[in-house]
Amino acid sequence: MMSTLDPINAIRAESFMLDRAVTMQRPKLIILVGIWILFLPALLIAVFIAGDQIFEGGGFGSFLFFWIGIALAIFATKILYSVTRNYFTPRPSNGSPSMTR
Repeated sequence: MMSTLDPINAIRAESFMLDRAVTMQRPKLIILVGIWILFLPALLIAVFIAGDQIFEGGGFGSFLFFWIGIALAIFATKILYSVTRNYFTPRPSNGSPSMTR
């Protein structure tokens, strides 16, 4: 991964890190912590949005925000679960990275 100030390359570098952490191989501890720092607040905010719309909302706007909150919570949960599962999966004995999805 490279250090860059260009916004497009920064987005590419972040997506490359996320893709490797979620799909390809066992991430390093710093990657695991970084993903949790990025996605745990998103999960908590999404759950708050959905819960707030249940108790305080009314009308189509509340219905829409409720389902947006649910979708964001599912997305954040999937990312956190995948990265954590990959971290705790033992490394293959032959030295090649695992290619599980």
